[in-house]
Amino acid sequence: SAIKGDELKKLTGGNAMNALQGKINGVQITGGGGPGTSPRVIIRGVSTVNGSDPLYVVDGMPVGTNINFLDQNDIESMQVLKDASAAAIYGTRGSNGVVLITTKKGKKNDKVSINVNGYYGWQNLTRFPKLANAGQYVRGLAEAAQNRGEDPSKLYSPEELAKWEAGTEPGYKSYDYYDMVMRKNVPQYHINANVTGGSEKTNYYLSVAHTG
Repeated sequence: SAIKGDELKKLTGGNAMNALQGKINGVQITGGGGPGTSPRVIIRGVSTVNGSDPLYVVDGMPVGTNINFLDQNDIESMQVLKDASAAAIYGTRGSNGVVLITTKKGKKNDKVSINVNGYYGWQNLTRFPKLANAGQYVRGLAEAAQNRGEDPSKLYSPEELAKWEAGTEPGYKSYDYYDMVMRKNVPQYHINANVTGGSEKTNYYLSVAHTG
């Protein structure tokens, strides 16, 4: 399976493999779940011996199982080797599949070209878990004690339970920790700048990128 770099640029995933989600049949890609973490890529199923990360080969050089160093705007094309025979030349390192990446390069006798790509946006969590308040938590403790065959009144008397559930018990406090911790309208941005060109004897492609 192959995909061109122009397809990767259409999605602002922040990571080249994030941009592949839904683009290649049979390849499962899930987010890493943390800032700067690599997504989990499963090409040939889950292996308990060698893990499930594929081998990345950039311009013919094996670079391991992480390509966070590579910006998706710098990729010319990407090819995924899912078949065992196709990946056999890489030995056991290719047992979980191989991702072949070709980066962009300058062209001979090409004029100097400067390109800048970027985006800026905001992100929010749309769904929060519904947390129990203090009264519901105390009621749960009493019911758990009763389910264990214990007397719940040893924890809280019926009058105390009623006060907790009504919010009138001294010391009653309820906190929505998700609302306290999670920021709203978190900005995110990505910028990539590159200079490319070439002459009769040499060609070049210089690139720098930043994600925040």
